[in-house]
Amino acid sequence: MNDNQLIAKANEALDSDTAMSISFMREALAAYRRRVEKPLTTGLPKLPKRQKETLNYLIAFIDQNGYAPSVRDIAAALKVQSSSTAQGYVDGLEKKGYIKRIGPRAIEIIGAVHAND
Repeated sequence: MNDNQLIAKANEALDSDTAMSISFMREALAAYRRRVEKPLTTGLPKLPKRQKETLNYLIAFIDQNGYAPSVRDIAAALKVQSSSTAQGYVDGLEKKGYIKRIGPRAIEIIGAVHAND
């Protein structure tokens, strides 16, 4: 099912008060975000390969789970042995304006939908 179909089905269910599973609601929300909420990256610096990978992992993890991963989760996903290396990637994304930390573990993605450039 493509994004437009997911969004249409979710809107249809909401209009008719039909029950939806949590996993379907997550998929529909992720589709809506991809379609509608594409933050501008104009003026943001390009990212090195590992920071792109980190950003894409953060986006996917947050979309799937609804919360940000731990630094250890990031290190494991990127296959780096040191959590301080993963922390450095996250710090770099914050300094460049791609993410914003809200508290000790909450991260808001503000600079890109996917770091493909």
